[in-house]
Amino acid sequence: MDNDSPSADLGLSIDTTEEYEASEKKFDIVAIHGLVGPGGKPWGSSKTNTWIQGLAAQMNWEVRIIQYAYDATKITEATYPEEAISSEASTLLQKLSELRTDQQTVSILENSGLNDNQLRDSSRYL
Repeated sequence: MDNDSPSADLGLSIDTTEEYEASEKKFDIVAIHGLVGPGGKPWGSSKTNTWIQGLAAQMNWEVRIIQYAYDATKITEATYPEEAISSEASTLLQKLSELRTDQQTVSILENSGLNDNQLRDSSRYL
């Protein structure tokens, strides 16, 4: 999507390996960018594969890579950042719930500053 608007790149972005649909050993990887990371494409350029795609190819994984982008300034500039994080996490979990109707295994890569308890609480909804 070539849109200069920041909101154009927010939400879920999905990349699926060729063998994914036919595989019985398929799984999802969910990548979430951090709060203070660089702007733009935190997992790589739109013109090249991300390191996640490269790793999946190297390991011969049948995988669906789901990248989730959000407006970090809404959290970092929020009066109550924990509520803003909770709201963004709820949005992500709702989108994943809608996407993952077949209940395959999910791995979450995060760099958002959430602690282990927050991740554990969120993962029970998947």
